[in-house]
Amino acid sequence: MVGSGIASSLVHEVGHQASVLLDLVNSLRPVLHGMQATPNPDRIAWQLWERWISEIVADFWSVAKVGVASTLGLMGVVSLRECS
Repeated sequence: MVGSGIASSLVHEVGHQASVLLDLVNSLRPVLHGMQATPNPDRIAWQLWERWISEIVADFWSVAKVGVASTLGLMGVVSLRECS
């Protein structure tokens, strides 16, 4: 659990850095903004995608590099109990 959690966190953070260097988030925002401009029932969903796009890109990067262990690592990290 610890190994996949560390890998997931590390590669996720690398995904943030890569998205900045490749300007991925800024290239996706106009598309997401355009999806909100058209009248459709999914407008709120596109607003949320635009709000969270930085995290979505970093998560996508992590899953692309580490595979399903990335998701398992995240689940392991967020399910840890508080130590007292």
